[in-house]
Amino acid sequence: MSTDSEKMNVHIQKRDNSTLILAVAAFFVLSFLFIFIAVSVGVGKSKSVVTSMPANWSSSAEIAVNRDSVLTDSSFAVQDSVNQHTLIKDTLTTEQIIQQINLLRRRIVETHIAATQYTRIKKDVEQKQTKLISLQNELDNLKAEYEKLVGERNILPEKIISTVDSKISTGR
Repeated sequence: MSTDSEKMNVHIQKRDNSTLILAVAAFFVLSFLFIFIAVSVGVGKSKSVVTSMPANWSSSAEIAVNRDSVLTDSSFAVQDSVNQHTLIKDTLTTEQIIQQINLLRRRIVETHIAATQYTRIKKDVEQKQTKLISLQNELDNLKAEYEKLVGERNILPEKIISTVDSKISTGR
């Protein structure tokens, strides 16, 4: 009986260890993702600063360009619209990243709650298993006592009969 409970406890401990390892691994993966997303958000903000240059920047850049291949104002206007599109695209990506961060935070909290509930349930199961084992031992003891009493009850009439027979034969 005790070997079954020991095997069950070893099995529970192995499951607990694997669950703990998975929880730690999930924590590190989520931490890495959070850091990666935070760095990406920082890079996106630096891009938006670069892409939102003042309007007179195009004329100063035009002077800096090789005089043989001077760009026209229309090409700078096209480049400005591309920069604006990139800025909008970066902003949407940043919002999506923030949503992903919030989702990851929610999942971390849910994982923590689930791990806490699992630990509580595991303790309850262990207590109930211990109580079940003690009740089974008590039941085995009661069965043994019952069988002993039943055996004595069967022997008791035979003792009475033999005692009565011996008294009759001896004349007492």
